[in-house]
Parts: sequence; structure tokens; C-alpha cells
Amino acid sequence: MKISDLPPFPPDIAEVYVAFGDITFLPDWEEIPQNYKDGIARGAKIAEVLCAGGWDFAAKIFPDLHNTSVDLAVPPSDHVYAVGEERDPVIRFKKVIDAISVSFQPKHQHKVAGIGYLIDLWAPEKPFKR
Repeated sequence: MKISDLPPFPPDIAEVYVAFGDITFLPDWEEIPQNYKDGIARGAKIAEVLCAGGWDFAAKIFPDLHNTSVDLAVPPSDHVYAVGEERDPVIRFKKVIDAISVSFQPKHQHKVAGIGYLIDLWAPEKPFKR
């Protein structure tokens, strides 16, 4: 998917895609910025740990995943939810990331870079408050 076509907040996807994989929202390799491909970006570092050990393992290394130091993108206030559509942005976020990580294709490097980009797109760091 082209980066310009990515939704501004995590979409709701069916559980079947979480179980069997789905790369619908994975950015195209050519579109991913180089710092994600090189593993330098914040999201790419988190994605590498997520793909290696899952959410609980990643939370031990990046405790910010489970506290208020990230702002998770949410649908706008006028968003009309479909019947049965997941409303919890954390669940939506994790389902998309999990679906990409369990997919058979593409290569691991592409998945890590793409997931990293999505993490930084949908869960940016909050600015430090002084």
C-alpha cells in the first residue's frame, strides 16, 4: 500500500486476518523511509522486538507501550462506526500489527520496517512536558 493511502488511524480488521495474516496495510517497500529499513527509527526498533517476542516481551523493553507516553491515533469524533466495528483504538492497533507480523509474505525486513512506520504513524511519542 502506498503511504499516502494509509488511514490516519488504525482500521478495524477481522480476527481471521490476525490468525492467518494480512498485509493490506503494510506500506510498499519502496515507500518506506530509509531510516525504517535501516532499523534506526523508533518504530522500527519497537517492531523488531515485537516481531521477535510479542507484545509482552516488547513492553518489558519499551515500557511506554503500556503507559500514557504515546498518543494512539483514534477516529475523528464524527466517525460513524459500523455495526460490530471495534471501538477500542488499542485493540485495533494491535490487530493490524499482529496480522502483518504473522503473514507469510513478504520478507521479515519489509514487515519490520513497515510495522515500524505504522507504529510511528499511529502511536507517536508525546512531547515531554516540563
